[in-house]
Amino acid sequence: MHASLRTKNNLVGLVVSGMIAAAVWIFSSPRPVAPILIGGFFGLVVGLLQDRSSRVVPEAFRRAAIGADVRDALKSNRAGRAAIKVHWIATLVTIVAAIWVGKPLVGTIGGWALYACTRHLVVLPAVITLNRKEDAAGLPAPESKSNTTPPPTV
Repeated sequence: MHASLRTKNNLVGLVVSGMIAAAVWIFSSPRPVAPILIGGFFGLVVGLLQDRSSRVVPEAFRRAAIGADVRDALKSNRAGRAAIKVHWIATLVTIVAAIWVGKPLVGTIGGWALYACTRHLVVLPAVITLNRKEDAAGLPAPESKSNTTPPPTV
C-alpha cells in the first residue's frame, strides 16, 4: 500500500498540519479568518468524499504502490472524482480568499494547513480500516527503498 495510505503517515500529517494552522492562527495579526475557515470547510468535504471513495473500492487503494495508483483508485468512482475536483476548487478559493483579506502568503498557508488537518482527521478511520484489513490479509509490507543492496555473501 502507498505510504500516503499508512496510518502513521496520516497521523504525522494530521499533527504537522494542525500545528501549522494553529501557529498561523496564534501568530498572525490580523488573522486571515476567511481563508482558514474556507480551508477547514473544504478539508471536511474532500475528506468525506475520499472516505466514501475508499469504502467503494478498498482493494484498489490497498493495491496502490505509487501516488498515481492512489489517484487512479480515486478516479475509479464518483466520490473520488468529486474529491479531486473539489480539491482543486478548494485550492483556488483559498488563494483568492487569502488575497482578498490582504494576507496572500499567510492566509494561503493557514487555509491549506487547516484543509490538510481536517481532511486527515476525516479520512483517518478509513485509513485505519484499510491498514487493518491489509494486515489481516497477511499482505507483506513494502520493502524499504533505502536498503536496496543485497547482503554480503561469505
